[in-house]
Amino acid sequence: MRQWWVGRAGWSMRTWLGTVGALAVATLLLLALAYQFPLRAGLSTDGLGDQPFLGTTEALDSSATELGLLYPDEMDATGRRFRWTRGRALLAFPALGGGQGYRLTVTTEGWPADVLRRDLAQPLVHVLANGVPVGVFTPTSAIADYSLDLPADPQSTLTVDLRLADSPALTPPLTQTTAFNGTTLYPNDNRPLGLRLYGVALESAGGGFTMPDLATLAQALLAVVLVCLGVGPQRRRLGGWLAAGGLLGVGLALLVGLNRLWIAPILGLLLPLVGLLLLWRWRGPLLRWLADWQRRAVSSGAFSLGLAGAALLLLLLTAGPALVRAFDPGAIIVASLLGSLLLLVLLRWDDLNRTLDRLNRRLR
Repeated sequence: MRQWWVGRAGWSMRTWLGTVGALAVATLLLLALAYQFPLRAGLSTDGLGDQPFLGTTEALDSSATELGLLYPDEMDATGRRFRWTRGRALLAFPALGGGQGYRLTVTTEGWPADVLRRDLAQPLVHVLANGVPVGVFTPTSAIADYSLDLPADPQSTLTVDLRLADSPALTPPLTQTTAFNGTTLYPNDNRPLGLRLYGVALESAGGGFTMPDLATLAQALLAVVLVCLGVGPQRRRLGGWLAAGGLLGVGLALLVGLNRLWIAPILGLLLPLVGLLLLWRWRGPLLRWLADWQRRAVSSGAFSLGLAGAALLLLLLTAGPALVRAFDPGAIIVASLLGSLLLLVLLRWDDLNRTLDRLNRRLR
């Protein structure tokens, strides 16, 4: 393998690994340094970019309240977008780093003044950070900001839990949160409603060392290395690909330093894209390997037996549980389709191979 790498382009494996390793170490150091910058970021619950941090559903059952899911976004009379909460709202901010305290600001509006039940007073909002109670505030029927200090926590992910209750003494259990139904303007609105949540903001509360999120470091390092794998040992293309890997590392470090609220969602999109680019870059060797594997598989009788066994196992796993339940007709249909597909593959194996050969030649 090493001779193939070296002979193909005259670039030694040791030098290539050393170059990529130095770039990876530099990326890790930049990310660790970027985590030391103070965080100041805001999130608007306007339905455009809040999905990575909260869950939404239109369901009216109690499980949606217990999970802290919000309703789809709406627009108020001034044209400003918001989301209704239920008796509980749960927001998660991953990859912030550990050991740092924050000042949380919640922009919200309490129950409207025209609630149908006049005996209902404004609820008390209990705020929990990673399961620890940090404060209580009472909203009003007007939009306002409410700020609380969150203590430092070793966890990298910050989970903010807003629970509505009638009593200030205890944090309400998930099954005992409070909500209202219907207003004078919308008397038939039977949804259990809590707060109008317009947004939240986070700001680092003090100095001290911020422990970088290890998952973020690993994913960023993987993205940089995958980009550098596009080089291989090819000296003539070394500059461009390594420059791309270096710029990617610097860009991720800048994102962490400026607004690391978005580093986890962006890495979740970036890694599949880099993987697809890498597959396209090495499509030639991969297709040759697949063609060689295909030829060896065709000439081996054991492969046909293995394919039949795998298909039979898939058939049993898919339809077995339902067949046990009094021969479910739906499962019988699935089993019949899978069995027919298995027979088609085994009987028309040569035609399938010819089709794969033609597809392979076109992709090359």
